Amino acid sequence: MAAHEDEDEERVWVENDIWRTNFPPPADFHGAEEGDYGDEDYNRQCTLEESAVLDRRFPDTFDDAGDDPLEADEAERDAFFAEYAEEEEVKDAEGECTTQSAHPEPVEACPELGRGGQDDVPAPPINSS
Repeated sequence: MAAHEDEDEERVWVENDIWRTNFPPPADFHGAEEGDYGDEDYNRQCTLEESAVLDRRFPDTFDDAGDDPLEADEAERDAFFAEYAEEEEVKDAEGECTTQSAHPEPVEACPELGRGGQDDVPAPPINSS
């Protein structure tokens, strides 16, 4: 992320949830540096003051930093199975027991036919993507 979008090279970026720069350090700088200023690959941690300015300028930079992949996967799992749980058993026009759902092809089921076993409910299609 460049502080000035029109510059050719990035002068400020985020690495390991810390603002970094290749600008020269202030005289009283005591933070983490890699290399010596003037080296092609020199960079350093931004000062607290510099970081505060960048946080105000780019407020959404760390929004995803706290996202827990497990938490996101658990939420996706819960939503997936909740959709199946919303199915309701109803009788069609001929009095046959079927299940209506949000899925394009209804899953046939009926308590009197022994619903609940693995053989009674077809598995959803598996996407290979």
